[in-house]
Amino acid sequence: MATFAGGETLRVALHAQSRYSDHGWVAGSEITTSGMLAALRRHPSVGRAEVFAPFAYRGLFEAPWDVLLVEGWTGPVPRVIAALRGASPGLVVLHWCLDTYPSLAAVTRLDVDGFLTNSRALVANLSAHAPTLFLPLAADVSVMAPVAARDEYRHPVVYLGQASLTKHRLLEVIGCDRLFM
Repeated sequence: MATFAGGETLRVALHAQSRYSDHGWVAGSEITTSGMLAALRRHPSVGRAEVFAPFAYRGLFEAPWDVLLVEGWTGPVPRVIAALRGASPGLVVLHWCLDTYPSLAAVTRLDVDGFLTNSRALVANLSAHAPTLFLPLAADVSVMAPVAARDEYRHPVVYLGQASLTKHRLLEVIGCDRLFM
């Protein structure tokens, strides 16, 4: 197994907005973090990778972490970041900003070391608060494989997850001029 500069394998905690097995519902970040988890577990320099979510923090404080990657925003995120920084000296915290929920101000107040975003429209704003990398989120093709086309479903619409009027800059972020709800 390969190692990183510290001579050990990397330990990565991922934070999703939900975890179906605990909550009984799925948020988009659970889908994206499960893909990231699969990729991290295949990487030779990653020794441990786990997904956590609100009220599903079993094992989060059993050992130190090197990286906390937060995908999406939920109420406990600021407290989780603070607690994990205290328990894991040297922790690097990254926030993958895919939208501006609950507000861009709330996202940029997070105590992070950097942002990742799939929105060119957000790069300049996020960069004013922490180093920011434009990084489109990849799909896990083993899970999100296309199915046979059906005529009744042929239309120019893409499902982007839960429609919410609290996603104030959603249209700008996705480069669209209107949203169908």
